[in-house]
Formats: sequence, structure tokens, C-alpha cells
Amino acid sequence: MNPLLSLEAFKMQTGGRIVGEGIDGCVFAEPAWPCEGSKDYQHIPLSRDGRYVSKIVPMSDTEDEYLRAAEHLLGPLASTFIAKLEGSCAPANSKNPPKLADKGAFMASRSSLAAWTEKDQACESLKQTLKEGKTISEGTHKIYFIQRYPITVGEWLTLHKNDPYKLIIRQIVHATPVFLTGLQKFYQNLNEQVFHIDLHVGNLFIRTQADKSLQLGVSDFGHCLLNNQVSNELPKYLTEYIQRYEFYSGYSQVPLEARLLNYCYQKKLDGADPRTLVTTWQNDREISMKIVGSKDTLLVNLYWYLKTLLEKPLFLEMVTELQSLCKTLRAHADKPVLILSKKQSFILQFILSRYLSFSPINALVEGMMGLKAEKPFQKEVEQIAIQVLGYQQRLTLAPDTGIKPFIRFLSRLLCVPYIQKVPLEQALKTVMEADMSHLFLESV
Repeated sequence: MNPLLSLEAFKMQTGGRIVGEGIDGCVFAEPAWPCEGSKDYQHIPLSRDGRYVSKIVPMSDTEDEYLRAAEHLLGPLASTFIAKLEGSCAPANSKNPPKLADKGAFMASRSSLAAWTEKDQACESLKQTLKEGKTISEGTHKIYFIQRYPITVGEWLTLHKNDPYKLIIRQIVHATPVFLTGLQKFYQNLNEQVFHIDLHVGNLFIRTQADKSLQLGVSDFGHCLLNNQVSNELPKYLTEYIQRYEFYSGYSQVPLEARLLNYCYQKKLDGADPRTLVTTWQNDREISMKIVGSKDTLLVNLYWYLKTLLEKPLFLEMVTELQSLCKTLRAHADKPVLILSKKQSFILQFILSRYLSFSPINALVEGMMGLKAEKPFQKEVEQIAIQVLGYQQRLTLAPDTGIKPFIRFLSRLLCVPYIQKVPLEQALKTVMEADMSHLFLESV
């Protein structure tokens, strides 16, 4: 399983100071792990300030760059749409202790880390560092102080799983247009884009407003790609993700085009007929097994989606472009810099934009399908897709759960680039520039 794209489950420790971890960072709160005390850091909150968490990461971590770029792109919306970066510093340790006021926080954080029992993530690595007599120091690690958000979408849905499901779904429907408006700000700016490629329900959060309405937001920018006039990290997606890992078919946060690209590279199908590549992936044993009981809209409706797409010349042309990316990646596997053509760069940019339009809504739907309804959601989800795609219904209609706007949106968004009568690049550009909130409201 790919550890970089794994669901970084928020592991809660009752009565402890560690509130979460992923593959990259260990998160402390109330009190936070403090800064070393010899310097005066600006914009660093008090370690006991419950509005913030401290996240210890390796010095090489670049999440702070992504958070700053995201804040710039979002403008005023950043204050509620992301968990903003407040500042960073060198971590306190035994050789470089914290300020006297933070001594208790330092001792409490060390004790919590020593008692941590979860394996194979960032906190265990820090714990092992201390056990070996080494220090968490300025040379090896740094601390981010990040705004604390109330609750992840995954946690919120679990908390409300026994509540009236139609009310829960309706609340999320109302929050989705503004959510999509925020997401598209990450990739529609001509001068700078930040592509977050891990938007599962553990990295989406919910705030409850004063009027009881919900606001959706985005957290954990550890797995992002930055593209601006100074830095173009987009080829890293090919070299550090597509090339290194075989994607697990259960990741609802991975869009269709990315799944096909990864399968093509990992199975060495660069030279196959495009239609053969798609059907081979569709009939792969892992995919076939995962479809049974899946809550991933893409897999639930895979037969109908591919039945439609394989009839569209633009989709087959897109698959050919995915194969071209695989060939280029394979040819440059041993070279330090991957050089892409202008067209390949644009195709890659489109694929990454799907992580910020299709994928978060697909992850939301997967979470909502875990709510307790009278009957499983899958039948209704399939029937809605059949209706959107224009096929004839042969079964009694499933009960209306309220999930229809999401399935309409996903089905239209998946297919709309490939049903146009224009050149492929123009079709993709039109979708990338589209107002996603408007498309969703048309689906309500």
C-alpha cells in the first residue's frame, strides 16, 4: 500500500497531548510542543493556547510553503477555509530548553510522546529518536504552529451517523457551492497554483457557523504540488507518485485520469491500444473485488461511466496522452530532471485539477454513504448516474435520500471534458476554467 496516499487517520489519544499524526508530522495541542527559548520568534502563540496545534516535521518538509501559497490564493476566504500557518520555529529540546513559561508544556509533550503506542507514523519516529538519546533539534526538525479546526468531515459524519440522514446530507449540500469556490481558487490563478492531492474525509474539516449552517474546509497540506514563476513541482507528481507507487484502488480521492495513468505505468501498458488499457484496468481483479460494496461513486458507476466514455473519441485521445506521459517518464527514469512538452504539462495540470474538483466531492459522497439510511445508497447512486448519462432505467426507483445533487455533479464533471466537439486541449481548458459551484447548483 502506498504510505504517501494512505488515509492519515486522525488518531485521538484520550487525555493526552498528541491529537493526531500522519506519515509526515506529529501534532501536539493543549499544550503544544514549544519552541526553543533562546530566540524571540514572531507570530508564535503560547503553547497553552488551545486555538493552535504544533506539528513537528522534518527540516525538509515544505508544507509551510504550500500553506502560504494557499493563503495568498484564497485571500479573505483563507481565514476559515484552511487551517492557517501562524509561524514556525526550532523545537525545544534538553540542550536548547524552552522559555521558563513553557517548561511545563515541554515536559507534558515529552511524556505524551513517550507514552505513544501507534506504529509506523511520524510520532513513533520521534519517540524512537528520543529513545536513542538523540534530540529533536533545529538541524533535524522544525515546528509549525497551525490553526486548530473543530472536526474533520470523517469524524463529524461518524458523530452524526445515527441522526436523520436526509438532514445531514441537506446540510452538506448547502455548504458545497462555497466549498467548490474555494477549491477552484487553488488552480484557476494563471500565475500560481497549489494542487492538494490527498483530499479524503480526514483532510477535510467542518465548522459550524453561528446560524448552525456548515462550512467545509481543507487541512494537511503535506502532499501538495506548487506551480508558479519560481517553482514548477508538477513533474514531481510523475516521479514521486506515479513512478514509485501502485495506487490502491480504494482511494476515492484519486480521480479517474490519475488511476488510469498510474495503472498504465505500473503495468507497462504504454504501447497498448487505448481502449484495451481502459478495459484491462476495468477488469483487473483488484478493481472487480473492490467494486463489491464500494462507496466510491466512481467504482459504483464504473460500468456506466466507461460505457459512455469509451464511445467518445476525446476520451480515447486523452488515454493516448496518458500513455505518452508514461513513455516520457519511463524514458527519463534515471535522469535527475523530467522534461515534459508544453502539451504534456497541460495534460498533467488538468489531471491535478481533478484532485480539487472531482475528488473532494467523491470523498464527501463516500463518507455520506456510511450514514444509516433505510436502504444502502448504492442503488440510488447507480440509478442517478444512469439517468444523467441518458440510459434507460429498468428497475424500480430507489428511495430519494437527497444525495442526487452530488451524483449528478460527479457524473457530469467526469464526462463533460470528453463529450465536446472541440480539440482535446480546448475541451480540458474549458473545464478547468469553469465555475464548479455553478455546475453544482445546476445539479441541485
